[in-house]
This record gives sequence, structure tokens and C-alpha cells, in this order.
Amino acid sequence: MRSSTLERIALNLAKIGQFDQAIQVAQRIGIKRWRALALKNISLDLAKVGKFDQALQVTQLIGSMPLRADALRNIAFELAKSEQIEQAEQVFNQAIQIAEKIEDAKDCALILKNIALDLAKANQFGRANQVFEQTFQVAQRIKDVGNRALTLKDIALSLIEVKQINQSIHFFEQAIQVAQKIEDAWRRAKVLTHIASSLARLRQIERAKRVFEQAIQAAQRIKDSCRRAWTLKDIALDLLMIGQFELAIQVAQKIEDEEMRAWIIDYIISRLAEEGQIDQAIQVAQQRK
Repeated sequence: MRSSTLERIALNLAKIGQFDQAIQVAQRIGIKRWRALALKNISLDLAKVGKFDQALQVTQLIGSMPLRADALRNIAFELAKSEQIEQAEQVFNQAIQIAEKIEDAKDCALILKNIALDLAKANQFGRANQVFEQTFQVAQRIKDVGNRALTLKDIALSLIEVKQINQSIHFFEQAIQVAQKIEDAWRRAKVLTHIASSLARLRQIERAKRVFEQAIQAAQRIKDSCRRAWTLKDIALDLLMIGQFELAIQVAQKIEDEEMRAWIIDYIISRLAEEGQIDQAIQVAQQRK
């Protein structure tokens, strides 16, 4: 029987409480990652109905360390929600110990970040801060500069989620500094745009504008003209999303491809009109001519 079919059967059995059968079916899944994912989901379903001991037993069957650590995190959080605080702490610690064994720094940082986030949501702020700091240290080991910057950005977003604003801004600044070191101009522009957009969604508008400007500078250094045009177009669209019309217009005017430049300027005009900024829409239309 195909792995996808077995996975579907196992998960459906778990949903109706037939856990023993679900585990047996999951163990027959041929593709290792699918088998691990199915067992992880079954362990969470067990935890949600209070079968914590069986849930923990299932995690021992998970062959992937990242998925096993993630499964333990889920169980620990369910224990915390059930006010079984001491056991929750123990299982969170087990998740951390497994995560620490993950060789890939990016995967390790992702798992640790999620553990820290759940610790904070479970009101274990002291331990959460320790794990966030540990996550930062692991992220520094990520060899690929772009992935390192995006991981730091993700840590910053998690800190925002648990109201750690100042610490979050610190991580955003770290992410920006790392992104600036990306040698490839296209990738540097893309990563800086991701960071800027995240800052903008958090209403850190001035910081976001500063990073967008860095992304624009990087985009203009892209040697391939087609890739340069598409990157500038994407930046302009992101700027429109946060209401930065003037900067979006400036970026659009830098696009060398006439057809793409005309399209994006038309789109800016329509957005200005939708926002009731009729005079500015007319002014942009006249300048285009």
C-alpha cells in the first residue's frame, strides 16, 4: 500500500481515537519522513486527549530528531495547558536535549525557537529567555549568510509574539547586519526585503523604510537586467502594501523594462485612487506622460 494512503489511514484512525491501530499503520509507512510526521501527529492527538504517557512513548518511535524534538515540544505545551507544570518542564527539557543533537544549525535553531516560544506562552519566561539566547547562539553557526539572516528575523518575530519588543528589535538589527554581508546582490535584496516587510507589519515603519532603501540599493546592483526589474517590482509592491506610495513610485521609476514599469505605475495610480488620494494619482499619471 502506498505511503500516502497509509499516512491518511493512520491519521484518520488517530482522529477517531483508535490510537493503537493508528500507531501500527503509521509504522508501516515506507517513506521515513512521512512515517515520522504521522507518528508526530498521532503523539499530539494523544496529548490533546490527556494520554500523555502513551504520547511520550510514541515519540520514541520517531526516527527524525527534529520531528521528535518538535513532538516533545507539542506534548510539553499540552501538559502546561493542563497545568501539569512539573512534567511540562521535564518534557520541554527533553525536547531541548534532542534539539541540541541536531547537526544542521538551521534546523536546530528553528526547533529551539519554537520551544522558546511555547515556553513563553506557558508563562515560563525565564526558561524561555534562556532558550531564545541559545537559539541565537545556534543561529550564528548557520553557514549560509542568507539563511542566517532569515533565521534571526524569525527569532525576532517570535519575540514580538510574546511581547519581548526590545529584544526583538535587537534580533532584527542583527538580521539586518548579517543580510548586508550577503555577496550576491539579488539574494541580498530579497533577504533585506523580507526583513523590511516583517518590520513594516509590526508598524516599525521608519526601520522598515531604512531596510527597504538598503534592499533597493542591492537590487540596483543586480547584473541581470530581467532579475533586476523583477526584484524592483517586488519591492515596489511590498512598499504599496504598507502605504509607502512615494517610495514605491521612486522604485517603479528605476525599472528599466518599459512594459513592467508602465504596469507597476498604473497599479500605483489605481491604489492611490482607491485610497482617495486623487490629486497624487493624477500627478503620477501626468508625470508618466
